Amino acid sequence: VWADSVLTVVGLTTVGRSRTLTVFNDSGATRTSGDVVIWDTDDTELDLTGYRYVTTTTSADSIWVAGVMADPTCADQTLCEIIVEGWAPTNVTGTLTEDTLVATSTTAGRMGDYTPAANTCALGRLLENNNLARGSTASACGAGNFCQMPVLVDISCQ
Repeated sequence: VWADSVLTVVGLTTVGRSRTLTVFNDSGATRTSGDVVIWDTDDTELDLTGYRYVTTTTSADSIWVAGVMADPTCADQTLCEIIVEGWAPTNVTGTLTEDTLVATSTTAGRMGDYTPAANTCALGRLLENNNLARGSTASACGAGNFCQMPVLVDISCQ
């Protein structure tokens, strides 16, 4: 159920609410649910459309982290929803540690471990080291493998 930009999942496995925001995908590619996105600071169209632009990055711990793609697919140059606060299944690269902060990684659209430093931001906290798609531990979530893990999105910056 979508209401007032709040995604509510209703069913036997309800986990709570996540706050969403409508944005414009300016990444140059179709984004999928779980992709980590950043604010597109290079675009001048932002003030003309009224919607914030998002893209991806290959920089770890980006200060421009925006949230996690909520839509199953979002074509380039279209509007979509991102999760900016709350629980989100999030795409992973590498091996992560449960109950630690995560952030953008050097793989576009994927989260990785967060290393606190000046001018960096964390996306949120990895709730469980569990591959949601396969229901198993994430030891096989390398760069070539697709994995999603539960993250509590709560962006914080140094």
